[in-house]
Amino acid sequence: MGTRRDAKFASLQTIDTRFSSISAGRDFEKILFVLRICYSSNYFSGFIRWGTELRVFIAALIPQEIKYEIKKYVDEMKPHWEGVKWENQEKLHVTLKFLGEIEESKVEEVGTALRVPIGNYSPFEMEISSFGGFPNLKNPRVLFIALSENKELSRLYNEIEEGLERVGFSTETRPFIPHITVGRIKSRARIKGTLPFPKRHSFLISEIAIMRSVLGPEGSKYSTISLFRLDKKI
Repeated sequence: MGTRRDAKFASLQTIDTRFSSISAGRDFEKILFVLRICYSSNYFSGFIRWGTELRVFIAALIPQEIKYEIKKYVDEMKPHWEGVKWENQEKLHVTLKFLGEIEESKVEEVGTALRVPIGNYSPFEMEISSFGGFPNLKNPRVLFIALSENKELSRLYNEIEEGLERVGFSTETRPFIPHITVGRIKSRARIKGTLPFPKRHSFLISEIAIMRSVLGPEGSKYSTISLFRLDKKI
């Protein structure tokens, strides 16, 4: 971060030096030339964006007791795997949409796009169904707990996609598979022995959240930006 900031200040000093050689009120073409340097070097845009972008995703939150049950299952599986970075229990959730790095000012538009469709739904009944991997369990990059299909949740997912497309976000082309990510693999994992099956716990999803993810040396940390409750009034 320090190197990036030093480079920007060095760039600014160069620009200031060029400006000092221009007489005020004269030589308009030289001023335009310096401004073109700023633009082509992406100086101003980088300065404006610096510190104002957030890494954001939309999540369906799961109850604490289900997080605990998943942790117990993951603890049973750990001796059977090598090369897996397991997710912290408190970070477990169902991802509905990963938005990536977006301007902080854009978050309000995201909230507006979510508020109306979410208000039309009641809590979703879900069930843990199986254990899987993306793209497959033979050579996985992501390990997950698969959830039962819920047509209402799938419908809300599609409405969220449509609402976010209207405010400038691209539509996901892959099919929606409700799941909870429990592990990630950077290189290649090894499986030892027979994997245990997860128990089929039922639960309700009653909250949708706009979440912020901050990357760090020890992994990402999540915080809630906005929270929406599924409490359709009948």
